[in-house]
Amino acid sequence: MGKKARRQPRQQQRKRVDGFWQRYSLWVVGGLLGIVIVGIVFLVSQGNQSSSAALAVPRLEPEAVKAKMDAGTRMTIVDTRSAFEYEQSHISGAVSIPVEEIPVRYTELDRGSEIITYCT
Repeated sequence: MGKKARRQPRQQQRKRVDGFWQRYSLWVVGGLLGIVIVGIVFLVSQGNQSSSAALAVPRLEPEAVKAKMDAGTRMTIVDTRSAFEYEQSHISGAVSIPVEEIPVRYTELDRGSEIITYCT
């Protein structure tokens, strides 16, 4: 008799747990799916913001840069190609900061001047 008394509560517990999952598993899965969707939407919107910020930076034609140089405009020209490519040829007076080094070396740039970057 003692064994039956012990087994009944365990069986009842299993039934309660199984019943819980049968009732609420759809809600749990739906909630997790909703969290994943919200996360994806957030990441996509962050990517759109950064790309629209990049579009706000004006692009200059080489002729416009040359005209600014001839006019004596205060500017810093940054060659973002590799050091090897910079050594091969570069715009006179340009500073070499390879693109992968910009996050570390941006403090070397004169913040009071117009900064123009080029890579080709």
